[in-house]
Amino acid sequence: MAEFASITNFVDNSFYNTDVGFLKPSRFETKWNKLPTVGGYSDMESKLQQNIETISTPGFSISASEHAYNNKFTERDFGGTITATFFESGNLELKSYFWNWMEMIQGKQDQKKLSQRSYFVDIVGSLEVSPILNRVDYKTELDINKNRKEVFGEVFPTNVDGYSFNVGSDNEITKISVSFKYRFYKIVKSNDNKNFNE
Repeated sequence: MAEFASITNFVDNSFYNTDVGFLKPSRFETKWNKLPTVGGYSDMESKLQQNIETISTPGFSISASEHAYNNKFTERDFGGTITATFFESGNLELKSYFWNWMEMIQGKQDQKKLSQRSYFVDIVGSLEVSPILNRVDYKTELDINKNRKEVFGEVFPTNVDGYSFNVGSDNEITKISVSFKYRFYKIVKSNDNKNFNE
């Protein structure tokens, strides 16, 4: 209880509390853009957005090597893996969709049309991860401009975990965990609607 009181006191007296608030792990939203239409599945952008439970975005770092006069920066590493958990539908729609998407990436689908595949249409999509401002009284354009989001370009799935079934889980919803790679990353203001795949 003492620790909670200390945190509350810290928040109440923090500059961020009077400005944009603090980032809370439960207050986020995702926006999936221009995902491939494969296996007969469509409107997957809204389905992934509605059914997401958790998402972990990667960190980033830089490397430096010794130089005769100063340090030389050699490489920037974004970590490269996004992990998301979704609530699965009763007909295995999400797992089937990601299966078909990964089959398309590997060229195992529509062999006759393989040469006609479009990289930005059939292979990759884009993703935005936005924290939701904690202060509900922020409604002006200036306040909205203070918020930022992470944007990932040329996103594609690389791993889909299996399901776990048991007879004692009648009141639970099965979840599916998916790992994604991406090519581009940036942090932008929340009203910046450009994405890498345009």
